[in-house]
Amino acid sequence: MARIAVTGHLCLDIIPDIRSLEASRWSQPGLLHEVGSMTWALGGAVANTGIALHRLGASVRLVALCGTDLVGTLVCQLLDDQHPSLSAAIVRTSIHATSYSVVVAPHHQDRSFWYFPGTTAMLHESHILPALNDVSWLHVGYPPLLTTLMRADAAPLRDLLASAQARGCTTSIDMVVPDSNARSGSYAWPAVLARILPHVDLFVPSAAEICAMLRPADFQNWQQHAEFHMDVAYLHALCDQLLAMGVAIAGVKLGSRGLFLKAGTTERLARARLPQTWAGCHHWQPIYPVPVAGTVGAGDACYAALIYALTQHLPPPIAGAMAAATAACCVTGVDATSTIPDWQTIAQRFEISI
Repeated sequence: MARIAVTGHLCLDIIPDIRSLEASRWSQPGLLHEVGSMTWALGGAVANTGIALHRLGASVRLVALCGTDLVGTLVCQLLDDQHPSLSAAIVRTSIHATSYSVVVAPHHQDRSFWYFPGTTAMLHESHILPALNDVSWLHVGYPPLLTTLMRADAAPLRDLLASAQARGCTTSIDMVVPDSNARSGSYAWPAVLARILPHVDLFVPSAAEICAMLRPADFQNWQQHAEFHMDVAYLHALCDQLLAMGVAIAGVKLGSRGLFLKAGTTERLARARLPQTWAGCHHWQPIYPVPVAGTVGAGDACYAALIYALTQHLPPPIAGAMAAATAACCVTGVDATSTIPDWQTIAQRFEISI
């Protein structure tokens, strides 16, 4: 079985239940609002994508940095509650406080995050490389938040990805929307992507993420609703740009409009150790409608299933269907992973032939 290492952002998600409040009301100062209970959950790509992969049935190694503080202890305990092996490669430090996010999800609104970088910003390539010895896939989650790996215009991140490829790993990265008021918004993203994408085999950002990075004028006009403005021609052009920048398989996560995927050449797929049957293919996968309890981690779940499908050498329509079905399972729960079952159960539930 392929072993997948997931590294990058790991935090504690603090999720107050404020679904009873309209967004226009909860932000008013000086008022008392009765709300629901608090959910404490693991957050960040390391937890969301990594645990999703674990639940799907993959052999996973989680590689991240967290503090020796109470939040860090809780993060490691929550990982151990999933499986004792999942905290084995987590590096603890007493120098920095553990990262956390407050997930703000008011009534009928997409969630937003109040985020403390903490240990995430300190994650260094030296924390990651020793964990790659018996790994066949490296997934790096949320580079915009990985300040140390992003120094010198992302040279350390490029070197990490190149080193992983040289060791025989297939590589992928997942993004977040850069914050214009924080360091992530200060990077020259076209230049950064041009530097790192030749060493990225699978790259499937969200519509908002990739617009913010490569199409800032469109992002300015569309903001967080970019997916509703992208037609087939736009998606083809965007993925062609990413393929030309060096990735083997490009795609865009489109929220309620599904997932668009497009693959490069046979030669590039072979270098990435990806199924060559994908060569030149494109596929737009719609969502599976389900009752939505929360959208936290849906994109990470989608990415996890896509990675797992590729390790199983599944063709684009089946890989896309499993990715959408896994995201559908995710959104039926409040947190990112608790409602994701195993691979076969998902396939049976959504009648997908794998």
